[in-house]
Amino acid sequence: MKEREYQKYLRKCDLRDVEPLPLSPGLRCIAVIPACDELETIGRTLASLVVPDDCAAMVVVNHPEGADSRVKRSSFELLGRLRAGWSPCRNLHWIDAPDLRGGVGEARKLGMDAVVASQRADMLEQTILASLDADTVAERDYFSEILSEFGRTPEIAALSIPFRHQPGEAPEEEQAIRRYEAYLERYVTKLREAGSPYAFQTVGSAFAVRLDAYVRAGGMRVRRGGEDFYFLQATAKIGTVATGRKVLVHPSARPSDRVPFGTGPAVRKLMVGERLS
Repeated sequence: MKEREYQKYLRKCDLRDVEPLPLSPGLRCIAVIPACDELETIGRTLASLVVPDDCAAMVVVNHPEGADSRVKRSSFELLGRLRAGWSPCRNLHWIDAPDLRGGVGEARKLGMDAVVASQRADMLEQTILASLDADTVAERDYFSEILSEFGRTPEIAALSIPFRHQPGEAPEEEQAIRRYEAYLERYVTKLREAGSPYAFQTVGSAFAVRLDAYVRAGGMRVRRGGEDFYFLQATAKIGTVATGRKVLVHPSARPSDRVPFGTGPAVRKLMVGERLS
């Protein structure tokens, strides 16, 4: 990527301090993990990551503007643990990002833009940015398989990572999440049969993108939900979004209303007998 294009993008970024040290230039793959009120799950997520020397994990500790005191305490406690040396995986970095207005999309963008700023313009094509969630478990070969996929097909802009949700905590939750997975697969199958260039899954915890493509697509969208969908749609307009060959991540199956749409609200609807539109 040309230096001018790189610097133009950086001028639009809200760059926060990266702790405990800045990211090293020349990293091959960095996983960005937004964490909002995830004390009970993030330890398992980080422990599942086998991080090679030339890769890293970046946690964006965040909560929304106007969050209640319990959620703020969760952020404070997580930051305290990290700053005290708690590190379930190697090469762990984090950003303190309180009082966000743009939801999970803003949290992802803060972490991803920090990765852009840490790498040289002439190295962006060799750097992979992975998107994960703080309640998602990764396979042990997560980093190595992502790098292998991009190495195998160097022309792709992004990778949609196959996933299978974790088991539901109750039979009705398990049934709902498997119905939702089938719904997502039918959607992509129909797009593929229609010859659509958008025939891929768009799940925030299950994609990776070349850093130069991330910049050219305009960076992560600042939205309270659907940021992954809109970002990958934009990325598909500048290059191919391929689908990986192997399940590498296991998102949470829990019902939720923290975002306006997506897995959590869909599971909640299915559990009370509503249909997905």
